[in-house]
Amino acid sequence: MRLTFVVVVVVVALAAVVVLRGHSMAHVLTTKTYEDLYYLPSPDVLQVLSFGHQEAAADLVWMKGLVYIGNEFMHRGGVRHAFRYADTIVALDPDFRRGYTWGATMGLYRPVPPALDDAVRAVAYLDRAAARFPDDPEIAWQRAAAWSYELPSFTQDVEEKKRFREIGAAHMVVAARLGGGPAWLALTNATQLEALGQMDRAIHHLAEM
Repeated sequence: MRLTFVVVVVVVALAAVVVLRGHSMAHVLTTKTYEDLYYLPSPDVLQVLSFGHQEAAADLVWMKGLVYIGNEFMHRGGVRHAFRYADTIVALDPDFRRGYTWGATMGLYRPVPPALDDAVRAVAYLDRAAARFPDDPEIAWQRAAAWSYELPSFTQDVEEKKRFREIGAAHMVVAARLGGGPAWLALTNATQLEALGQMDRAIHHLAEM
């Protein structure tokens, strides 16, 4: 009889827990509000807390960053913490190639278009990636395209647009040398260099390619 009583009590308790858990989850889902929050310590602190496993810590931050971005796009947020996630990821693991390209992408393509300063900051991740992976054709192409096509669209200043395109043209030459970008890139580079008044460089690039 005593064993039967204990079993009945346990079963009733478990049933109550299941019911209460369901009610609690329903309450959370119905009352939860969107907040643009960032819950990570600084990279220096995380380097200590990772106890030597910095790559694993970078992976965890990466996963958390993906969830954060998903919420931001769902609620059309400002994605104002994307740079902090990207900075933390590459600080923990400088060879995490995707961390650089993700930081650039999230900085440029947001639910709410970024200001020019943020766009420049986003493209800087590709500059850092190119320095870290100088022989990577995909990164070279992404960097060149960002300077040539993306940054000029964030300003109305004619001289600034020209400066961005000149920098982009130099990066385009590097991308073509590495085999990055589409097959027509060398011809496009020559046309762009000619438009910038750099005919000698255009001819040299075509001969080189």
